[in-house]
Amino acid sequence: MDDGRKASVLRMRIENDRRRSVLGELLARIGISELVGCKKEDIGFTRTEKGKPLCTDKNAFFNVSHCGDIVVCAVDSQNVGIDIERVRDVEMRIRFSPQQSMPPRIASLTAAASFILVAAQSWIWEGSR
Repeated sequence: MDDGRKASVLRMRIENDRRRSVLGELLARIGISELVGCKKEDIGFTRTEKGKPLCTDKNAFFNVSHCGDIVVCAVDSQNVGIDIERVRDVEMRIRFSPQQSMPPRIASLTAAASFILVAAQSWIWEGSR
């Protein structure tokens, strides 16, 4: 991590924000190094005008997201995105007549969201060993 990045992290007032930021960069470095075959320390980053971090290697793209204590990172040879959000049990306020049931699309989205969160947690857990 270069001095400018260290200063940026240290300006963050909340300790957990600092930790998530450093972990996100570490995950990106690990993924990019595996993708392009270089050392983590040799990877450079820059930022867009809006502040989005970019890898200086034009063959590597990444995106980082966090929610609570979970940080995820996606890396690919083309533009990639990832987002994670906490899934809470919510009361479904959609009303159906007695002849109808929950549309399969809504049920599958609810199940998929829970699976993605569990998969992300498992991936982070496995990677931390």
